[in-house]
Amino acid sequence: MIINEILSHQLKSQEDLDLILARCCELVLNGQATDPDHWGMVAACVILPNGEEVYGVNHVDAEGLHIHAERAALNACEVVGPNSMIVTTLSPCNRPMDERHGESCTDLIAGYDIGLENVYCGYKDPSQKEDGVEETNNPKLRELCKRLADTFLNT
Repeated sequence: MIINEILSHQLKSQEDLDLILARCCELVLNGQATDPDHWGMVAACVILPNGEEVYGVNHVDAEGLHIHAERAALNACEVVGPNSMIVTTLSPCNRPMDERHGESCTDLIAGYDIGLENVYCGYKDPSQKEDGVEETNNPKLRELCKRLADTFLNT
């Protein structure tokens, strides 16, 4: 899988991805503690080819639409390319949503030429169609990410 190629270039191990995933969970929990009406329950990190990590948490914009975490992190990046990777607490959405700002996160990621095989998540949304996203093998992180997602998923 492409993640192994990325790991060999940017990260030392899958445990490194889990550390980034844990930081994403911490961002969600911090957002909920400070302003739960603004900050959502999903966070993401874009890992750029130079190893830089750019984080984003889903939130509500001025029009009341939800900026998903992948979009928030990608918007904060200066340059994103096919050798980038996304770590997110929940697999990218891929269906229509009236309350979301912009296209699905799957379409957004495709537009950056990153590829879903370069996405590592804490929990795969069972209501979304299958994709090439890899889910963590860490049972504690997976359970935390699932608990965060269960606060809004209708599964």
